[in-house]
Amino acid sequence: MPTGVDLDGDGTRSSPRDAQGYGRFAGQNGMALLSRFPIAAANAQDFTETLWRDLPDALRPEAGGKAFPSAEAWAIQRLSSVGHWVVPVETPLGSIQILAAHPTPPIHDGPEDRNGKRNHDEARLWSLLLNGWKGAEIAQPILLTEAGIDPARPDHRPEALRALLTGPLRDVGPPDPTVTWGKSGPARSTFIATSPAFKALASGTLSDPEASRHALVWADISF
Repeated sequence: MPTGVDLDGDGTRSSPRDAQGYGRFAGQNGMALLSRFPIAAANAQDFTETLWRDLPDALRPEAGGKAFPSAEAWAIQRLSSVGHWVVPVETPLGSIQILAAHPTPPIHDGPEDRNGKRNHDEARLWSLLLNGWKGAEIAQPILLTEAGIDPARPDHRPEALRALLTGPLRDVGPPDPTVTWGKSGPARSTFIATSPAFKALASGTLSDPEASRHALVWADISF
């Protein structure tokens, strides 16, 4: 979604990085939720339009003590790189709520650490929403996310993701690497996490390097 504002500080206003969510056209690098059980779309909660500046204690990217790349950009920049959805799904055992997100990778920026700070705050948004921020009502949550970072790597600014996966939610995905990057090698960045009410039965990955550097992640759970 083009903004007409220089969001990345490169001096232009119409590049893919100047959109709300990276893309050359609406829908590029989007996400979709598929379910074999009914989705209660009318009751879904969408926090995608939350402005980054409105997040309590937001990690504002700065250069020279000022908002990077500008106050104009900070005023309109959404927090979500793709989306933050809370989607009810009706299963034979009862209703669950899928928390879906695809944050920005914490790289491809400069010393202002714009992407790293945004990634951190995208994970922290879930912790706030699970505590009722913005009137969120979340019960029986299951988080599905390509988090973009490996919480075992300190250089990825992992504090918010670690807090999420060890606090209100429990990490039930496989401990195996889920992506292989050309320069940094294997990493674990795709996660399934649930409320403590769920029981993890099994999990694993399915990968095909010729199709994607990312593996599919699956988990069997019950409640």
